[in-house]
Amino acid sequence: MKTINLLLFFFLFSYVAKAQDKSASKQTKDTIRETKISSITEPKPVQPTKIIICAPSKSELMQIVYVLDGKIIDKVEFSKINPKTIESVKALKMNEAKSIYGERGANGAIILTSKK
Repeated sequence: MKTINLLLFFFLFSYVAKAQDKSASKQTKDTIRETKISSITEPKPVQPTKIIICAPSKSELMQIVYVLDGKIIDKVEFSKINPKTIESVKALKMNEAKSIYGERGANGAIILTSKK
């Protein structure tokens, strides 16, 4: 049975190889077209490419609520806080912050407690 399968495979392989040779030999016509080469008289000026980005940055889209001692502060005030004056920091995930601060807390909140 193995020898029969081997012979069938050999005949099938040789048949496919002959069929490919016949289809390859039919293409005797040159497929590359002749092109005319024209002389270049004067180069055309190249226009510079302008890229305009209209979307806001990702950090502007994801506004987090900053809370210092129970008072909501903005990003500028948050950046001015001295880390040595902070007693604790708590980060709230989106769902928890949204339940406390409404739509303002949809992207999360950072709650800071200062030393007294």
